[in-house]
Amino acid sequence: MSPFARGMEQFGENLARLLARHWLGLLNGVLLVITGLSLLAPYLEHAGHPIPGLLIHKAFKVLCHQKPERCFYAFGHPMAVCSRCFAVYASFLFIGLAFGAWRSLIRRRWEEIPLWSLVAFILPMAMDGATQLVGLRESTQALRTITGTLVGAGMGLFIYPFLGRAFSDPEPLARPGQARAPEVRTSF
Repeated sequence: MSPFARGMEQFGENLARLLARHWLGLLNGVLLVITGLSLLAPYLEHAGHPIPGLLIHKAFKVLCHQKPERCFYAFGHPMAVCSRCFAVYASFLFIGLAFGAWRSLIRRRWEEIPLWSLVAFILPMAMDGATQLVGLRESTQALRTITGTLVGAGMGLFIYPFLGRAFSDPEPLARPGQARAPEVRTSF
C-alpha cells in the first residue's frame, strides 16, 4: 500500500471514530445553528445590519420556500425559514437534547419508535399540505406549526435512538433476536 493510500485509510478511520464518538453533539450542533441563524437573521435586520441578515436568508433558501406570509416574525422581520420548517428543526433539536440528557442521566437505551409510528407523526403534515396544494383549503400558521412540530419530534424519536444504537453496538443494524450479518473481509 502506498503512503498516500495508508494516509487516506488512516484519515477515514479517524473521521469514522470522530463521528462515532461525537455524532450526537454534531447533529444537535447543526440543528442549533439552523434554528439560531433563522432567528438571528431578523434580529440583524432589525439591528440595522441588513446585509448579514439577507445573506442568511439567501443561504436558507435551499432549506425552505421562505414565503413571508408563512413565516414567524421576530423583531418585525420574517425569520429565515417558515413556521413549519422552524417547528421541524426546533422540535428535532429538542428531542436531540432530551436524548442526550437521557443517555447521560439514565444510562439506559432509548428505543426508537416503530416505522409505522413515524408515518403517523408525518401523516398530519402530509394531509395538511396535500389539501392545501389541491386547493381544498388554506392552512393556518398554527396548523403548520403543530404539524411541523409533530414531524420534527417523530423524526427525532426515530433517528436519535437508531443512530445511538448504530454508533455504539458492535453489530449496529441487527436488532435483538435477528441474525447477524455475515462478516465480509476485503483486502487491497
